[in-house]
Amino acid sequence: MILFLVIAGFLAVLPPIHNLNVPEMDQQCLECICKATSNCDETLRCHAAGGGYFCGPYAITWAYWHDGGRPGDKGGPQDFEHCLTNKACAQQAVRGYMKRYGRDCDSNGVIDCWDFSRIHKMGFGQCSDNAVLQTDFYKNFATCMATPPPPPPPPKKN
Repeated sequence: MILFLVIAGFLAVLPPIHNLNVPEMDQQCLECICKATSNCDETLRCHAAGGGYFCGPYAITWAYWHDGGRPGDKGGPQDFEHCLTNKACAQQAVRGYMKRYGRDCDSNGVIDCWDFSRIHKMGFGQCSDNAVLQTDFYKNFATCMATPPPPPPPPKKN
């Protein structure tokens, strides 16, 4: 009985595999996270930094890519690197990661892009830490979110 309670308690703190209450990320959110991460530099390759190995304009690790659904995985050893250095594929990983780990990090009662930015920068387990508010990442993210998105292109004439 005690073992059951210990296991049940452990499982209760694990994040869900897919959180059904998490909204889809819109394109502006993805772009602002990308801009805040690397100024959305699509020429960034994979590199070691701060004890980790990060790839592409979103600076994503192998574990993040894996938890984000492993888009672009064809069974090759560098599939994650190929995916994460391709912006569209990396965005699939970000969307998958947020769908899995998205939660209300700022305790405002809503899961939104502000929460996704915290999760992207701090990880799902540390996203409530307000230290993120002092980072260049978060300041750049907030500036981007305050900028209205560009208008859609005019309709094509036939």
